[in-house]
Amino acid sequence: MKLSLIFPFLFLICFTVKAQQNTPVNALNGTWVPVHQENGGIPMPKVTYAKQKLIIRDSSYTVIGENADGGKLKLLDNQMDWYSDEGVHMGKHYPGIYKLENDQLIICIDRAGKTQPELLNSQWDAHYFLSVYSREKKP
Repeated sequence: MKLSLIFPFLFLICFTVKAQQNTPVNALNGTWVPVHQENGGIPMPKVTYAKQKLIIRDSSYTVIGENADGGKLKLLDNQMDWYSDEGVHMGKHYPGIYKLENDQLIICIDRAGKTQPELLNSQWDAHYFLSVYSREKKP
């Protein structure tokens, strides 16, 4: 009798963990244009990111701009891990978090590659980088 009560509970736990590991990224698919960026809580001049674009396709990303970059994304809940395999950041891993609301994507990463930020706020650490993106509208 006890086993029959435990089995459904274990099944539910396994299913939940599996669902979290397979967080769909297709909601993030598209081209994103930065509208605000800051490093260590200090806003960056718009001219530094005016020509940038972030393109997300499933579990891959490409950054277009002065410092081109590309690689893989791994999502779990609100965590977003960046694994660069080409460009200026090749071979680096950047732990981060994100929030998607409508057509706005907010990302905070640790450029030192050490810790997952807990808040979407870069002022807590000089290595934290915050970027706010707007989804590019199709003509």
